[in-house]
Amino acid sequence: MNKYNSQVYHLIEQPTFTPLHLSNDQRSTINHPITTPRLQLRALSMTDAPAIFRLHTDVDVQRYLSRERMGSPLESREFIMKITEGVEQGRWLYWGIVLQTAPEVLIGTVCLWQFTEHGQRAELGYDLLPSYQQQGIMTEAVRGVLALAQAHPRLAEIHAMVRSENLASVNLLKKLNFSYLRNLQEEEKFTKEQGMEIRIYCKTL
Repeated sequence: MNKYNSQVYHLIEQPTFTPLHLSNDQRSTINHPITTPRLQLRALSMTDAPAIFRLHTDVDVQRYLSRERMGSPLESREFIMKITEGVEQGRWLYWGIVLQTAPEVLIGTVCLWQFTEHGQRAELGYDLLPSYQQQGIMTEAVRGVLALAQAHPRLAEIHAMVRSENLASVNLLKKLNFSYLRNLQEEEKFTKEQGMEIRIYCKTL
């Protein structure tokens, strides 16, 4: 089964980030909760730690991701602290995905990160538990993030990276009018990604 997971999505593993350089008012606007017909996209909390651990250890979720599998539940709490700190510092925008009918149950995440120096381009990342896939949930979540991204004062382009065999994610991006840009070169990949076909898709806002 193909999974709705963006390929390069490992916020903790990357050592450097470009701050968004937003004012407090701008940051509040761009990173506030997002409501869609079925979903609420909101900040992570420590109560989400078990779900984060599942997302980072589920074989199907991890299949097309380059991040390391979590080794213990403690790592999920550390991850949430790292994400929260990064949001507060303006290093990325990150939302937990929940159903409006069950707001306490985290089912996935979506983020914008890897902003370029002047904030004109960002990278999209996302993951979703298998039992909630193939229901249009990630399409709805990403569409909500893209709509909110219009409020960013400089953001003009969003990239997403997927492995060529991850057909569900490729189809999701095409449905949201992302266009194929190019393949990653070998020198741009992590060691574990060598030999894989990783595509970059792009959407102009």
